[in-house]
Amino acid sequence: MFLCLQDLSENLDPSLNPILGKNTIQRGNQAIMLIGDAEIEYNSNFRLYMSTPLANPHFLPEVCIKVTVIDFTVTLDGLQDQLLSRVVQKERPKLEESRKELLHGLVSDRYKLRELEDRSLSLLHSSRGNILDDEDLITTLDDSKKMADIIHSRVVQSEETEEKINQSREKYLPVATRGAVLYFVLTDLAYVDIMYQFSLPWFTDLFENCIQSAQDPAEAQRSESPIAHGSAGTLRPIRKDKATLSTVNRPGFKRRLTVSRPKDANALPEYLQALVELLTESVYRVVSYALFARHKLTFSFMLCVGIMRHAMVRSREAPIDEAEWNWFLRGSAVAAITDRLENEEEFDVGSVKTGCYVIKSYVLSTVL
Repeated sequence: MFLCLQDLSENLDPSLNPILGKNTIQRGNQAIMLIGDAEIEYNSNFRLYMSTPLANPHFLPEVCIKVTVIDFTVTLDGLQDQLLSRVVQKERPKLEESRKELLHGLVSDRYKLRELEDRSLSLLHSSRGNILDDEDLITTLDDSKKMADIIHSRVVQSEETEEKINQSREKYLPVATRGAVLYFVLTDLAYVDIMYQFSLPWFTDLFENCIQSAQDPAEAQRSESPIAHGSAGTLRPIRKDKATLSTVNRPGFKRRLTVSRPKDANALPEYLQALVELLTESVYRVVSYALFARHKLTFSFMLCVGIMRHAMVRSREAPIDEAEWNWFLRGSAVAAITDRLENEEEFDVGSVKTGCYVIKSYVLSTVL
């Protein structure tokens, strides 16, 4: 039995305090909770879940001590792992299925080990007299030890197999990394204009469509782009007095519609690089279609800087400071607001001075 409250703000309704504090009173064999003027029977299995759309909420201390706060904010590493699973699921589905089965077996075996340990400790705790005289206890402990040894060896073998599977999966890591970098560039577009909001489910669907477009060479010849035509943006704002070239019409530019899946394992690095280029181009074209013309060049710059910053972190070079980058990205908006406030203050001061001058002139003319 559970209840989920969505879209909460930082200030919670006071009527939730009895539930959060589990303030119950006992009426016979039944626990009662007072919510307002109503008496409601309380079930110990009841769970209350609350979610908020705020990115960084600040709850009061008395709220934090009553609840368990879980942060589901998307991180670069977490999104990278999620996208890596999607890539491997599309490219090598058997490998991903074997990994899932292996993880399920590992969790099950570790749980059985924990149960055997708890059972052994419980038997030792409940035993009376000399332990060596209790043959049933010794037999049970011996069987538990043998089973624990079998499960432990199975766990070690599964961990070794998991390491080999992860090595195979990490070959597709560049595609997942590029996808995670692109998503966080899209989230930064909200700093340019609050109207630019791109959801994670939408992005993952676009990511899967790009991976799905990688087909066999025979099918790639008659395939079309996974992105609808007409969604490509221009690098510069459209001007009436000057013709503007689309990115796909520029000399030397070749649109990548699909990527042929290689049949030779030696060609995998080239295939992954082509897949990264296809993903980057597709995201750029789709997102550019949703931007104002004056922001498309800004988006191109943000895309380039985002890729370069991640490359600098991987190569352990001195990355761009996060505070400096945020100021560079949003400084113009802050400066515009500051200038507007200063102009309003100057206007107010000027109005006061003008009013004082008019009053003074009126007083002098009256006296004279």
